[in-house]
Amino acid sequence: MTIILGFDQFRHLQSSNYFDYYRSAINNFLTEENDDNLSTIHLLDFTLYCDDKYDELKKFPEYFTDLNDFKKGIKVSSKGKKYDEILGNVRYFRTKLHILLKRYSLMIDEISQHKQLNKTHKELLLKEFFENQITEYTTQLLLADRIELKDVKENFYIAFSNVIKEDLAFYDSDLYELKNKIEENDDLKIYLNENK
Repeated sequence: MTIILGFDQFRHLQSSNYFDYYRSAINNFLTEENDDNLSTIHLLDFTLYCDDKYDELKKFPEYFTDLNDFKKGIKVSSKGKKYDEILGNVRYFRTKLHILLKRYSLMIDEISQHKQLNKTHKELLLKEFFENQITEYTTQLLLADRIELKDVKENFYIAFSNVIKEDLAFYDSDLYELKNKIEENDDLKIYLNENK
């Protein structure tokens, strides 16, 4: 009996150690310092960023002419054009955002599948992660679907190329990948529903 009790205490202690580690790692997402002033909080506010950059692009009618040609299948390049620097900044922002979302996805998988974390610790970690960060991401996607931002969602492209069109829109399928993954998993979906 004493041996079983000791083993259970050991497993709980081990789970507690991993819990502390993962809680710290989740909080580090929010406090990471970036050289480029793009903190996690800035990245998670991507609808505001897109709206601001789209307003900047409105000063360049050539962007919209090029966009219409691009959508018609006409070869277009932004190289050397006045609006190209804006698109460069947007591409950089989008890359940083996509890296963050991949890290989120990996962290969710790691916590969910961890062999040493007990069920309670997993639930607490995921609940906190969703409350503090993941729900902000999914809320931003909901905001992007609002009528006021529909124009931005449909016409905000990061580049022009004669290869793949969908992946060149800021709001491409990759941006929705994490949300779709969560919504397809009943164990994860409950954390989204709790924060509505």
